[in-house]
Amino acid sequence: MEEYNKEATNRKLLPAEFQSLVEMPAGKPGVAWADFNGRHPVTAQFRNDVRNGAPDFADPATWPRANAYWDVKPADDKSVVLNAYADADGRPILVERATARAR
Repeated sequence: MEEYNKEATNRKLLPAEFQSLVEMPAGKPGVAWADFNGRHPVTAQFRNDVRNGAPDFADPATWPRANAYWDVKPADDKSVVLNAYADADGRPILVERATARAR
């Protein structure tokens, strides 16, 4: 994994570095997503839907849950966490980083 992170960082390919695999103990419920961030176009629509209607994902009982996931660390100060898990550490689920436009 170290070599993968190094290569991805050198190429500025990924907005985050993989740290470790987090697995929930057998028999425990998975980790839910935190509330949707309304400041980004990708997640704002979900937040608006929750506020203005009653979609199935508005009920915390039906929120996505993960039984295993990668703990990631934003690669640099240009990386933005768009959503996180509702665990004690608030680990990122979705991270983006703007890149220069090609000409």
